[in-house]
Amino acid sequence: MTEEMNSPDQAPPGPNLAVLKGIVVGLGVLLCLGTLLIVVKMMALGKNDDAAAPMAIATGADLADLPTLDLASGDTVISVSAGDGLICVIIEGQDGVRRIVALDRRNPAGWTQLTAR
Repeated sequence: MTEEMNSPDQAPPGPNLAVLKGIVVGLGVLLCLGTLLIVVKMMALGKNDDAAAPMAIATGADLADLPTLDLASGDTVISVSAGDGLICVIIEGQDGVRRIVALDRRNPAGWTQLTAR
C-alpha cells in the first residue's frame, strides 16, 4: 500500500495559484492608485498661487536705502543672517568682545547694537 501512495505517477496536488494571482493583481492596482494619488497631489500643489509667485529680488535702489555698518580696525564679522525684514550681524572686536548689530527694515533709526557679556 505504501508503494501506491509514493509512486511517481501520482504527484501531490499543487497550491491554488488563483488566490496568489488575485493578491498580485490587487497589490498592482493599489500601487497604481497610490502613484496616481501622488501625481495628482503634486499637480495640485503646483497650481497654488502662493507657491508660483516669484521671489522678490533686491535691486540696487533697495540696497542703497540700507544704512552702512562701520567696523573698527581689527573687527571680525562672525556671522550674518537675514530674514523677515531683519538683518543680524555678529561682530567680534580685537578685545574678544562680541556684539550683535541688527537692522530692522521697519525701524527707520537704522542699526541697533547689543553687546554680549
